[in-house]
Amino acid sequence: MDKPKRRKILVVDDEPTLVKLISQILTHRGYEVLTAGDGQEALRLLFANKP
Repeated sequence: MDKPKRRKILVVDDEPTLVKLISQILTHRGYEVLTAGDGQEALRLLFANKP
């Protein structure tokens, strides 16, 4: 049986401490987390990781 795919979440904020905290919580809950420090980086990651 195939393993279910982990859901991806993109966390975007210009506060690194907040990004790290949210990422740790989501990773612990089983999500694959992508992070960005600004909108431009977020868009780049979004287009590079289309579902």
